[in-house]
Amino acid sequence: MNIIPASEFVLVLKDAISEKSEGGIILKPENDDSTTRTGVVMAIGNQIDSKWSGISKKKRVLFNKYAGIALKNDQLLLKQEEILAFVE
Repeated sequence: MNIIPASEFVLVLKDAISEKSEGGIILKPENDDSTTRTGVVMAIGNQIDSKWSGISKKKRVLFNKYAGIALKNDQLLLKQEEILAFVE
């Protein structure tokens, strides 16, 4: 299924949550108390001006843990305003 975001929405593929710490300790995802997540922009809506907003395909973004509408396969539909920052 090919999803094309409407208006000011952005389709983001969430990054996988690390299940191991740097020291080798296995972590459970429900123990992750971080309030932000990262992901890669897969598609943008037709009302988003890429030059003005800086949002473009394949750009890594930071967003709130509870933001957006969850879809299958770790995909999210985020509003443009829900993107907090760009990650390099």
